[in-house]
Amino acid sequence: MPFRNWLLAVLISTPLTAFAASDLEELEGSTIVASGDIEPITCPITGNHDCLNWPTDQFRLASKDVCFKAEISCGYSCSGFIAEKEGIKSIYILNAGVGPELARSDVELMVCPEEE
Repeated sequence: MPFRNWLLAVLISTPLTAFAASDLEELEGSTIVASGDIEPITCPITGNHDCLNWPTDQFRLASKDVCFKAEISCGYSCSGFIAEKEGIKSIYILNAGVGPELARSDVELMVCPEEE
């Protein structure tokens, strides 16, 4: 099922009370930039890294070379999409597990770190 059809099915089948109204209003007129499963970027076990101070706000779309910084609560697995409107990019998390079923945060795209 194409992502747009899947997203439409999720939006239609979920009661509107589960969404934050302002998040839905901000989505209108946006362009979907990327979508997929979201995973945190963890400190590489090998290499010369300070894993005790590794940032917790870095994530990647698992199937794409898209990495970003955002204040989201996702655990080790969730899905979502990055939307852009008027030059501002936001991440929309579907079924984040905590809070509303659709959560939104501003996002800053970044260069994905090298895999070691």
